[in-house]
Amino acid sequence: MIKEIIMPKLGETMEEGYINKWLKKEGDRVKKGEVLLEVMSDKTNFEVESPYDGYLRKILIQPSEQPVPVTTVIGYISDSMDEEIPSTASVQVRTEQKEETKSIATEKQEIQNISEEKRIKASPAARRIAGELGIDLEKVKGTGEGGRIEKKDVEAYAEMLKKTPESAGEKIEQLSPVRKIIAEKLLWSKQNIPH
Repeated sequence: MIKEIIMPKLGETMEEGYINKWLKKEGDRVKKGEVLLEVMSDKTNFEVESPYDGYLRKILIQPSEQPVPVTTVIGYISDSMDEEIPSTASVQVRTEQKEETKSIATEKQEIQNISEEKRIKASPAARRIAGELGIDLEKVKGTGEGGRIEKKDVEAYAEMLKKTPESAGEKIEQLSPVRKIIAEKLLWSKQNIPH
């Protein structure tokens, strides 16, 4: 019989975890209670034990820096090596995560619709020069009638960009779970505690 290995909820506040490493390989024999993998939550690292006896048949999610939502199927264990793995051997998320994803997609669509409705007032000459120089007109402040962007506004913005030194190659990195929880606590403290 094929059994699912699910990303466990290792704490009351845990919503997602990170797979650090699998300690077993596909095809390995595992016993109930034997350590299968290491999972990092927002607070600490845990060793996750096998909930069943059998063979580790399929690892669906490899170790990465991407968070895995709680209750996501991360692998399969079977009683024997002869059993067929379900054809949907992809990441399966429970209904509650699917609904959450749909609501996020709906919000993104609404934001996109709002931004499409917003029209920038600019003269044709200003649009042409901005296009040639690769300048985003949303960043240019218009001095014309009603805030309209004129040719001189685009030229002044281009000069300002030339004088501004370039950044030293900034790199955006994803927060580790520990840093994320620190940031959340600091934000909560700043918003809720008088100072």
